[in-house]
Amino acid sequence: MKKIIAILIVVMMSIFGATHAMCQKHKKKQVMQSGVVMNIPEGSSTYVIIPDSNPNQRYLVDLPANFQHAGMKVEFSGAEGTIDPNVRMVGTPFRLSRIREKK
Repeated sequence: MKKIIAILIVVMMSIFGATHAMCQKHKKKQVMQSGVVMNIPEGSSTYVIIPDSNPNQRYLVDLPANFQHAGMKVEFSGAEGTIDPNVRMVGTPFRLSRIREKK
């Protein structure tokens, strides 16, 4: 009986450890980045942020009205979303957690 309990405890601990490790692997630290707000295409209501660290990347964001100005320099943080393989979008979905105008 003690052997069975010991085996169950080991199994439960390994399951908990694996689950915890997987959660930590997908958790990304949110770091403030700087970038420029752009309107794509010009005159539309679609806004992206192009980060200074990677000018080829575009983050598709739902910007507050006071940040909807093309060319505005901003500092932002948040979580990057995913795009299904059969879907085409103007940029990578991005959920903002913080944004402020860069001075």
